[in-house]
Amino acid sequence: MKTNCLFYIEGTNYDLSGIKVTIKSLREHYNGNITVLHQNIDNVLLDFLTSQKVICINCCEYKVQFKTSPYNNKVIYSFLYLKKEAELLKDCLILLCDISDVLFKCNPFEIFTGKLTLFLEDKPFKDCECNSTWMTICYKNNVLVNLKDNIVVNAGLYLSKYEDLFKFFQLMVKDMSEIFYRVNYPIVEQAIVNKLIYFDKIECHLDSVNVNNMAQQIKTKANNKINHQYKVFPNLKREIYNIYAE
Repeated sequence: MKTNCLFYIEGTNYDLSGIKVTIKSLREHYNGNITVLHQNIDNVLLDFLTSQKVICINCCEYKVQFKTSPYNNKVIYSFLYLKKEAELLKDCLILLCDISDVLFKCNPFEIFTGKLTLFLEDKPFKDCECNSTWMTICYKNNVLVNLKDNIVVNAGLYLSKYEDLFKFFQLMVKDMSEIFYRVNYPIVEQAIVNKLIYFDKIECHLDSVNVNNMAQQIKTKANNKINHQYKVFPNLKREIYNIYAE
């Protein structure tokens, strides 16, 4: 089956070293299609992506009603891309991933289970003030009260067949538009993902094995198949940058 690794980046205030880690480490294990959706980036980043045989797509043609943060725009523009390129992507497996803080130690499609796959963090909502706050802002207390014992699902990586991912992002954009009519909060993606999975019961596989999501600083080593948010540890970040960011 065809595969496509999909990323989104905007603006010139980016961490080029972090992006180099993501793309170069992925290329060590994967020689298939990598697509980066972008807007308002500079030639320095474009030249690097081109050198790694990345397909670069300017998002300027997509018309978006809401003006919001890059975190939310990743969802919006990825959905519009999935919709526009349905014929091209319909038979693809897709990894949709954060671009500047991921270290790959495998071909990500090797861990695909057949279902829409997302990856767990290490704490339940009741022990994570940050995620509880995001959920409350997006849905008030109507959803959080039912999720407090559930482990937080990270929204930085999605691994899926095209059709399942498109349907999931369609639901995400719908919820996002409803939230934005109340509050244009800069980070709503993770709250929406957890609400859809735990409250709306969207079918998926929740992987607790193959990815280290490190922001909660419980996992302290980049020793898994995929390692996300390693930059919370300055020494680890420096070590990884020394390998990939030259």
